[in-house]
Amino acid sequence: MSNSTFHYVTIEPLRGTENFPVWKIKMSDILTDLNYDNHIEDKAAAPVDTAEVAKWKQVDKKALATICLWVTDILLVYIASSMTALEAWSMLSNMFEAKGPIGIVSTRCKLFGTHCTEESDIEDHICIMRTYQQELAMLQKPISEEDFFYALLTSLPESWNNFISAIPEDVIKDPTKLISQMLSELQQLCEQTSTSIALAVIDKSTAKCYIYGRIGHFASNHGKQVNREKKKKKKQNNNKKKKKKKEKKGRNR
Repeated sequence: MSNSTFHYVTIEPLRGTENFPVWKIKMSDILTDLNYDNHIEDKAAAPVDTAEVAKWKQVDKKALATICLWVTDILLVYIASSMTALEAWSMLSNMFEAKGPIGIVSTRCKLFGTHCTEESDIEDHICIMRTYQQELAMLQKPISEEDFFYALLTSLPESWNNFISAIPEDVIKDPTKLISQMLSELQQLCEQTSTSIALAVIDKSTAKCYIYGRIGHFASNHGKQVNREKKKKKKQNNNKKKKKKKEKKGRNR
Protein backbone atom coordinates (compact mmCIF):
# COMPACT_ATOMS: atom_id res chain seq x y z
CA MET A 1 0.00 0.00 0.00
CA SER A 2 1.24 3.49 -0.83
CA ASN A 3 2.29 5.76 2.01
CA SER A 4 1.27 8.73 -0.10
CA THR A 5 0.05 11.83 1.66
CA PHE A 6 -2.35 12.20 -1.30
CA HIS A 7 -3.88 8.76 -0.80
CA TYR A 8 -7.20 10.24 0.31
CA VAL A 9 -6.98 13.59 -1.48
CA THR A 10 -9.88 14.57 -3.72
CA ILE A 11 -9.34 17.08 -6.51
CA GLU A 12 -11.75 18.44 -9.07
CA PRO A 13 -11.71 16.25 -12.20
CA LEU A 14 -10.45 17.76 -15.44
CA ARG A 15 -13.38 19.42 -17.23
CA GLY A 16 -11.53 21.07 -20.08
CA THR A 17 -9.64 24.25 -20.91
CA GLU A 18 -11.17 26.26 -18.04
CA ASN A 19 -9.63 24.21 -15.23
CA PHE A 20 -6.70 22.50 -16.98
CA PRO A 21 -3.94 24.78 -15.54
CA VAL A 22 -4.99 24.14 -11.93
CA TRP A 23 -5.72 20.46 -12.59
CA LYS A 24 -2.29 19.98 -14.16
CA ILE A 25 -0.53 21.43 -11.11
CA LYS A 26 -2.51 19.29 -8.66
CA MET A 27 -2.21 16.17 -10.80
CA SER A 28 1.55 16.67 -11.11
CA ASP A 29 1.79 16.97 -7.32
CA ILE A 30 -0.16 13.75 -6.82
CA LEU A 31 1.93 11.83 -9.34
CA THR A 32 5.12 13.20 -7.76
CA ASP A 33 3.98 12.14 -4.29
CA LEU A 34 3.28 8.65 -5.65
CA ASN A 35 6.70 8.56 -7.34
CA TYR A 36 5.01 8.31 -10.75
CA ASP A 37 6.15 11.71 -12.03
CA ASN A 38 8.98 10.25 -14.16
CA HIS A 39 6.30 8.49 -16.22
CA ILE A 40 4.87 11.76 -17.56
CA GLU A 41 8.21 13.41 -18.33
CA ASP A 42 9.17 14.00 -21.96
CA LYS A 43 10.54 10.89 -23.66
CA ALA A 44 9.58 8.67 -20.71
CA ALA A 45 10.07 5.08 -21.83
CA ALA A 46 10.57 1.60 -20.47
CA PRO A 47 14.12 0.84 -19.26
CA VAL A 48 16.57 -0.99 -21.49
CA ASP A 49 17.18 -3.62 -18.81
CA THR A 50 14.62 -6.34 -19.53
CA ALA A 51 14.56 -7.33 -15.86
CA GLU A 52 13.13 -3.91 -15.02
CA VAL A 53 10.58 -3.70 -17.85
CA ALA A 54 7.77 -5.60 -16.09
CA LYS A 55 8.12 -3.48 -12.94
CA TRP A 56 8.19 -0.26 -15.00
CA LYS A 57 5.04 -1.24 -16.92
CA GLN A 58 3.22 -2.02 -13.67
CA VAL A 59 4.05 1.40 -12.23
CA ASP A 60 3.15 3.08 -15.53
CA LYS A 61 -0.28 1.43 -15.45
CA LYS A 62 -0.83 2.89 -11.97
CA ALA A 63 0.22 6.34 -13.19
CA LEU A 64 -2.17 6.03 -16.15
CA ALA A 65 -5.00 4.87 -13.88
CA THR A 66 -4.40 7.81 -11.53
CA ILE A 67 -4.72 10.26 -14.43
CA CYS A 68 -7.88 8.56 -15.74
CA LEU A 69 -9.53 8.66 -12.31
CA TRP A 70 -9.37 12.45 -12.24
CA VAL A 71 -10.83 13.14 -15.68
CA THR A 72 -14.57 13.62 -16.28
CA ASP A 73 -16.42 10.83 -18.08
CA ILE A 74 -16.94 13.03 -21.14
CA LEU A 75 -13.17 13.58 -21.57
CA LEU A 76 -12.19 10.04 -20.62
CA VAL A 77 -12.93 8.83 -24.14
CA TYR A 78 -9.95 10.83 -25.43
CA ILE A 79 -7.44 8.88 -23.34
CA ALA A 80 -9.25 5.55 -22.98
CA SER A 81 -7.04 3.96 -25.65
CA SER A 82 -3.77 5.39 -24.27
CA MET A 83 -1.20 2.69 -23.60
CA THR A 84 1.07 4.74 -21.31
CA ALA A 85 0.75 7.54 -18.78
CA LEU A 86 2.84 9.83 -20.99
CA GLU A 87 0.55 9.21 -23.95
CA ALA A 88 -2.53 10.20 -21.91
CA TRP A 89 -0.75 13.18 -20.37
CA SER A 90 0.42 14.45 -23.77
CA MET A 91 -3.05 14.01 -25.26
CA LEU A 92 -4.68 16.11 -22.53
CA SER A 93 -1.95 18.76 -22.69
CA ASN A 94 -2.25 19.07 -26.47
CA MET A 95 -6.02 19.40 -26.22
CA PHE A 96 -6.45 21.80 -23.30
CA GLU A 97 -3.19 23.62 -22.61
CA ALA A 98 -2.91 27.09 -24.13
CA LYS A 99 0.07 27.26 -26.48
CA GLY A 100 1.80 29.71 -28.80
CA PRO A 101 0.98 33.38 -29.46
CA ILE A 102 -2.80 32.83 -29.40
CA GLY A 103 -2.54 31.15 -25.98
CA ILE A 104 -0.45 34.01 -24.60
CA VAL A 105 -2.81 36.68 -25.96
CA SER A 106 -5.87 34.80 -24.69
CA THR A 107 -4.43 34.38 -21.19
CA ARG A 108 -3.28 38.00 -20.93
CA CYS A 109 -6.76 39.12 -22.01
CA LYS A 110 -8.26 37.01 -19.24
CA LEU A 111 -5.83 38.34 -16.66
CA PHE A 112 -6.21 42.04 -17.52
CA GLY A 113 -9.86 41.84 -18.56
CA THR A 114 -11.30 40.08 -15.51
CA HIS A 115 -13.30 42.28 -13.15
CA CYS A 116 -14.68 41.35 -9.74
CA THR A 117 -18.27 42.42 -9.06
CA GLU A 118 -19.55 43.66 -5.71
CA GLU A 119 -21.29 40.33 -5.17
CA SER A 120 -18.28 38.15 -6.06
CA ASP A 121 -16.12 36.33 -3.53
CA ILE A 122 -12.80 38.21 -3.26
CA GLU A 123 -10.81 35.12 -2.22
CA ASP A 124 -12.12 33.18 -5.24
CA HIS A 125 -11.30 36.14 -7.45
CA ILE A 126 -7.69 36.23 -6.19
CA CYS A 127 -7.34 32.49 -6.92
CA ILE A 128 -8.69 32.95 -10.45
CA MET A 129 -6.24 35.78 -11.12
CA ARG A 130 -3.39 33.67 -9.74
CA THR A 131 -4.40 30.88 -12.11
CA TYR A 132 -4.06 33.21 -15.10
CA GLN A 133 -0.66 34.33 -13.82
CA GLN A 134 0.41 30.69 -13.56
CA GLU A 135 -0.81 30.00 -17.10
CA LEU A 136 1.42 32.78 -18.44
CA ALA A 137 4.37 31.32 -16.53
CA MET A 138 3.69 27.92 -18.10
CA LEU A 139 3.65 29.63 -21.50
CA GLN A 140 7.13 31.01 -20.75
CA LYS A 141 5.69 34.54 -20.63
CA PRO A 142 5.57 35.31 -16.89
CA ILE A 143 4.63 38.72 -15.52
CA SER A 144 6.24 40.27 -12.46
CA GLU A 145 4.55 40.15 -9.06
CA GLU A 146 4.23 43.93 -9.11
CA ASP A 147 2.46 43.93 -12.51
CA PHE A 148 0.22 41.11 -11.33
CA PHE A 149 -0.88 42.99 -8.22
CA TYR A 150 -1.56 46.17 -10.19
CA ALA A 151 -3.78 44.05 -12.45
CA LEU A 152 -5.44 42.52 -9.37
CA LEU A 153 -6.11 45.90 -7.74
CA THR A 154 -7.48 47.26 -11.03
CA SER A 155 -9.93 44.36 -11.20
CA LEU A 156 -11.48 45.04 -7.76
CA PRO A 157 -14.98 46.60 -7.44
CA GLU A 158 -15.49 50.31 -6.66
CA SER A 159 -16.18 49.62 -2.97
CA TRP A 160 -12.46 48.83 -2.63
CA ASN A 161 -11.29 52.22 -3.93
CA ASN A 162 -10.59 53.61 -0.45
CA PHE A 163 -8.54 50.53 0.39
CA ILE A 164 -6.54 50.82 -2.86
CA SER A 165 -5.81 54.51 -2.39
CA ALA A 166 -4.45 53.85 1.12
CA ILE A 167 -1.98 51.09 0.11
CA PRO A 168 1.69 52.14 0.41
CA GLU A 169 3.71 51.51 -2.74
CA ASP A 170 6.15 49.22 -0.91
CA VAL A 171 3.25 46.89 0.04
CA ILE A 172 2.29 46.44 -3.62
CA LYS A 173 5.80 45.13 -4.26
CA ASP A 174 5.43 42.59 -1.44
CA PRO A 175 2.95 39.83 -2.42
CA THR A 176 2.61 38.44 1.10
CA LYS A 177 1.83 41.81 2.69
CA LEU A 178 -0.65 42.83 0.00
CA ILE A 179 -2.62 39.58 0.09
CA SER A 180 -2.60 39.72 3.90
CA GLN A 181 -3.97 43.28 3.88
CA MET A 182 -6.63 42.39 1.32
CA LEU A 183 -7.86 39.43 3.37
CA SER A 184 -7.81 41.57 6.52
CA GLU A 185 -9.87 44.22 4.75
CA LEU A 186 -12.28 41.54 3.53
CA GLN A 187 -12.76 40.26 7.07
CA GLN A 188 -13.48 43.78 8.35
CA LEU A 189 -16.04 44.34 5.59
CA CYS A 190 -17.74 41.04 6.46
CA GLU A 191 -17.85 41.98 10.17
CA GLN A 192 -19.30 45.41 9.36
CA THR A 193 -21.96 43.82 7.18
CA SER A 194 -22.89 41.34 9.92
CA THR A 195 -23.11 44.14 12.51
CA SER A 196 -25.28 46.25 10.21
CA ILE A 197 -27.68 43.37 9.72
CA ALA A 198 -27.78 42.61 13.44
CA LEU A 199 -28.52 46.25 14.31
CA ALA A 200 -31.09 46.78 11.59
CA VAL A 201 -34.35 48.20 13.00
CA ILE A 202 -37.49 46.33 12.04
CA ASP A 203 -40.61 48.42 11.46
CA LYS A 204 -43.19 46.76 13.74
CA SER A 205 -46.01 48.62 12.04
CA THR A 206 -45.55 46.54 8.88
CA ALA A 207 -44.15 43.28 10.32
CA LYS A 208 -46.40 40.23 10.53
CA CYS A 209 -46.36 37.60 13.29
CA TYR A 210 -45.80 34.11 11.86
CA ILE A 211 -47.95 32.54 14.64
CA TYR A 212 -51.00 34.85 14.65
CA GLY A 213 -50.51 36.38 11.22
CA ARG A 214 -51.28 39.81 12.66
CA ILE A 215 -49.63 43.01 11.44
CA GLY A 216 -47.61 44.77 14.15
CA HIS A 217 -47.43 41.63 16.31
CA PHE A 218 -44.25 39.56 16.92
CA ALA A 219 -43.88 35.91 17.78
CA SER A 220 -41.82 36.97 20.79
CA ASN A 221 -45.03 38.51 22.16
CA HIS A 222 -46.82 35.20 21.86
CA GLY A 223 -46.36 34.34 25.56
CA LYS A 224 -47.64 37.74 26.64
CA GLN A 225 -50.66 37.37 24.38
CA VAL A 226 -51.49 33.94 25.82
CA ASN A 227 -51.27 35.29 29.37
CA ARG A 228 -53.56 38.20 28.53
CA GLU A 229 -56.11 35.86 26.97
CA LYS A 230 -56.00 33.56 30.02
CA LYS A 231 -56.65 36.49 32.38
CA LYS A 232 -59.46 37.70 30.14
CA LYS A 233 -61.07 34.27 30.06
CA LYS A 234 -60.70 33.89 33.85
CA LYS A 235 -62.35 37.28 34.39
CA GLN A 236 -65.24 36.30 32.09
CA ASN A 237 -65.75 33.04 34.01
CA ASN A 238 -65.74 34.90 37.34
CA ASN A 239 -68.35 37.36 36.03
CA LYS A 240 -70.54 34.46 34.88
CA LYS A 241 -70.34 32.83 38.32
CA LYS A 242 -71.26 36.09 40.05
CA LYS A 243 -74.20 36.54 37.69
CA LYS A 244 -75.47 33.02 38.40
CA LYS A 245 -75.22 33.58 42.16
CA LYS A 246 -77.25 36.79 41.83
CA GLU A 247 -79.89 35.08 39.78
CA LYS A 248 -80.08 32.22 42.32
CA LYS A 249 -80.53 34.63 45.25
CA GLY A 250 -83.31 36.43 43.37
CA ARG A 251 -85.22 33.20 42.81
CA ASN A 252 -84.87 32.18 46.50
CA ARG A 253 -86.55 35.42 47.59
